Amino acid sequence: MKHSRHKFRNKLFFSLIFISIVPLLICTILIINLTRGQMNRSLKDTGEAELRDIVHDFDEYVKSLENVALEVQRSSNIISAFKEADYGEETEIYQELFDITGQLRNYAGFSLYDASGNLRYTTGRWAESKLQKDWGLLEKATVAPAHLQMVLVEGKNPELEAATKLVDSGEVLGYLVINTDESGFYELFGRKYGSGNEILVLNRFYRPVYSSQATLADKAPAIRSSLLKNGNIDDDQRFFYFIKRHEVTGICFVLQMPKVFTPSSIRLLYIVSALCALTAIIISVLVAAQLSRQMSKPIYELKQAIGAVGQDNFDVSLNLGSNDEFGRLINRFNEMVKALKTNREQLIENQHELNEAQTRMLQAQLNPHFLCNTLDTMKWIGKINNIPEISIMSTDLAEVLRFAISPEEFVTLEREVDITMRYIEIQKVRLSDSFSFKEEIADDVWDCKVPKMMLQPLVENAILHGISGVENGKIMVLAARDDKGRLVITVRDNGNGIAEELTGPYSKRNQELSRGHLGLHNVDTILRKNYGEEFGIILENLPDHSGAEVTAILPYLTEEEMDV
Repeated sequence: MKHSRHKFRNKLFFSLIFISIVPLLICTILIINLTRGQMNRSLKDTGEAELRDIVHDFDEYVKSLENVALEVQRSSNIISAFKEADYGEETEIYQELFDITGQLRNYAGFSLYDASGNLRYTTGRWAESKLQKDWGLLEKATVAPAHLQMVLVEGKNPELEAATKLVDSGEVLGYLVINTDESGFYELFGRKYGSGNEILVLNRFYRPVYSSQATLADKAPAIRSSLLKNGNIDDDQRFFYFIKRHEVTGICFVLQMPKVFTPSSIRLLYIVSALCALTAIIISVLVAAQLSRQMSKPIYELKQAIGAVGQDNFDVSLNLGSNDEFGRLINRFNEMVKALKTNREQLIENQHELNEAQTRMLQAQLNPHFLCNTLDTMKWIGKINNIPEISIMSTDLAEVLRFAISPEEFVTLEREVDITMRYIEIQKVRLSDSFSFKEEIADDVWDCKVPKMMLQPLVENAILHGISGVENGKIMVLAARDDKGRLVITVRDNGNGIAEELTGPYSKRNQELSRGHLGLHNVDTILRKNYGEEFGIILENLPDHSGAEVTAILPYLTEEEMDV
């Protein structure tokens, strides 16, 4: 029993632990993964947007440089200065060059070289005094059409160089050279990406030209190898990488963005989650232990008490000391035990009274048998002394008494009509044949089973209350099946009728109005108790106040149907 108690308690305990801990762990893991995935998607969207902005700004920068080149090529002062041997007034040329370049000088240096590659004018501080015309940037500008040529120069101090030739009447007069060094790259890209992000600029061959951070420049060989191999850069454990190429220049931009969830941060997050889960488990264990103890104890005590009641111990009483559902259940159990104890005592008392009644009934059985034997003696005395009335009455009365004390509860309608005829013979002798009796019974209902002694009270009621004081009284008994298959027995008389307040279904009669009709009350009660409330007797007056009829409605049941 103790093992059974602990088994239930353990099942309850582990069930509480399961429903409290498992959802918590699942939700924690889902929240971490969903948050991680959502933040990664958000970071990737941000990184791609920043890289698009960087490439767009660079494209605008390149277009601005091309516009500067066009304006320089169209400047009559600059072209005239290169035609002259002394290259004109330097102040005017410098002023016009400054006006044309404008804000672009923050990003690049602009220099003018003559046809031999000698420096003539510059806005920068470190422009080379002599450039080779037969190779490199000037050679490209010479053979190319008259638009800006760009080259990303590698080396210790990488920069973006651009050049275009100055032509007049097909003759190359000089060159415009634009240099964007590391500081220019910083001015151009330094404020275009978020804090923590870094930018790497590669030429068309994926060689580094500019890096916003030295550590990112150290990764350039690995990045170049990955780009040459896969055309893409795989994200590592700490960073996302986004790559985009400028279509005009072929320059490749790589944006490095740190991940929020690095291995160390994920490890820390899981450690914190594990500690929280451990704390939740400890709290859940304590709470589950307390709840399982509180829930199993009253159930165990209730089980013990039910076992005691099963052993006929009705003095059991539980006291939980709480007003919750268990407390109310215990109170109901105590009330039930008290009711069972009271019913048990009442049952014993009723059984005792029943035994006494049965004893008295067995003793009383002597009287009807003695009375029947006496009536038989009276019958033979009446025959010996030629008094047929005494013989008839004693014979009929003895038959009625034997029928009344017989053990059967249900008899055939034929037997019930026969006993009623015996009663009619006695009443005719007593009332000097002041009434007539007739019966009309359908052939298919003679074998129908009906409650014993149900027809005689209806006929007696017709004699006592129907034709009393009426000359040439008539009583008729009709029995047949109606359209619903029910057995309908009607006792009709030509008496004075029934008071209107008594007509209708007898079951609805007021007890005060029903006084004097005990037989009708008993028959109606027997029919409703045996067959249901839809059956019983109905009292009605005949048309023109020519009498009354009492109708008994009961189901049509044969002996075989009664056995089923």
